[in-house]
Amino acid sequence: MILKLLIFAVAAVLIYKWLGGSVSLPKKPSPSEKTKKEEGETMVECDRCGVYVATEETTIVHGKYVCNECVRKETR
Repeated sequence: MILKLLIFAVAAVLIYKWLGGSVSLPKKPSPSEKTKKEEGETMVECDRCGVYVATEETTIVHGKYVCNECVRKETR
């Protein structure tokens, strides 16, 4: 019985070494990584045309979000 366990252990070590000794288990994401992935972009509706755009692509005019396309149309 002990001989079987010893042979199994040696075989396991050899397989581990053969794989490069770097068998890694998938790690769970930390809470900070999880919130970064879930946040994403905040979408708002343009007050002029009604299209939903990211807040980075908007301008606030009179307290309302207006997409940059509508702002460009006004300045022409």
